[in-house]
Amino acid sequence: YKRVELNLFKHTRNCDVFEWDEDAISEGINKLYQLVLDRYNQLAEQGLTEADNSMNSILCVIEEISLMPKKDMKVLRKLMAISRGVHVYVLFTTQRPSYEVLDNVVKSLVGNRICLKTDDRKNSLIALDQVGCELLKGKGNGFCKANGYIIEFQAYYIDNATVNSIVEKYQKPAIPMPVQNVQVENLEDWVDKL
Repeated sequence: YKRVELNLFKHTRNCDVFEWDEDAISEGINKLYQLVLDRYNQLAEQGLTEADNSMNSILCVIEEISLMPKKDMKVLRKLMAISRGVHVYVLFTTQRPSYEVLDNVVKSLVGNRICLKTDDRKNSLIALDQVGCELLKGKGNGFCKANGYIIEFQAYYIDNATVNSIVEKYQKPAIPMPVQNVQVENLEDWVDKL
């Protein structure tokens, strides 16, 4: 829903869809949910009970989930409930956790969490299921909750120039534009026609 922070990644080879238009996001969430259902149908048709490594993984990143409309949250909850079994994962961010955004259903579907400094104990309880985030130092100091364990970490700052230099290696190849042979007698007239 936001357009700035993840914009650096939209042209990478592994980024198939990058949307910020609300209607396009809604359509994308619904398509992803249908893809998950199709993958389960494929498993059932093959008589399999679990996906193997031949099924490629998909990561859906939703920046600032608090902006997601309620109708899409309903589909997202269903998606999150069943998607991991067919290698589809959802990662989302929010700057201010609240019960309206992270209700008990969503929280129960999120096994792993990275939590940075919160304003108060209430937000820490929502984000991490315990107090403590409000006491973090800030500037990348946080808690990671994974597999029932909580560890403290210190992330480092990385500027956009460094991110660009890394991401540049993973850019999609440019699509060559067809070249037209144009005979131009007067360049200014031709430019005006463009």
